[in-house]
Amino acid sequence: MLPETSILIPFMLAVFALSVTPGPDMTFVATTSGRSGMKAGLMAAFGVATGCLVHAGLATFGITALLATLPGALTVLKIAGALYLGFMAFQMLRPAKKTETAEAAKEAAPVRKGNPFLQGLMVNLLNPKVGLFFLAFIPQFVPHEAAHPALMTMTLGLLFNLSGTAVNATVAIVVARSAAKIAATRRVKAALRYITGTILGAFAVRLAASDL
Repeated sequence: MLPETSILIPFMLAVFALSVTPGPDMTFVATTSGRSGMKAGLMAAFGVATGCLVHAGLATFGITALLATLPGALTVLKIAGALYLGFMAFQMLRPAKKTETAEAAKEAAPVRKGNPFLQGLMVNLLNPKVGLFFLAFIPQFVPHEAAHPALMTMTLGLLFNLSGTAVNATVAIVVARSAAKIAATRRVKAALRYITGTILGAFAVRLAASDL
């Protein structure tokens, strides 16, 4: 069930603007795609999408609001998310062994050690700000007179997720194709690893220091 066009169009415009704004999810997808290829990047994007679906469902049925009332619940989740991002940043910034060849270093990359889908899922799920966003943003576009507000909320959540997934999938494809054209030197790979690791570390600090 969708709201009227007068509500749906502003919603989709806002959703698109939010979807193209870089954040931890997009950074992870781009990093995974750049270092492990298009398939891994797309799997990471789908993992993020699955996390968004979970958050949308929790917000729709009031579970996120319930967690927000429990002392320390969101803080624990926030700290867990920051630690996870920090761990991934550490894996990126940790120097490779000197005896490794460039190809071996690529195969030993952090994003290849785990499942990109599960990693994308965890990056999204462990960020309580995503759930709080769904809780605060989507209900603004659900009319008070809606016959089935929960169904409409979930539908809008799905539309939001489709937009975000389309953007992340596009990022994965573009980054993978661009990375293939860049000279695959160890110096370039090291620079990309340190840049992305620093960005993920910055997101970890930002999440840990944020107010919920």
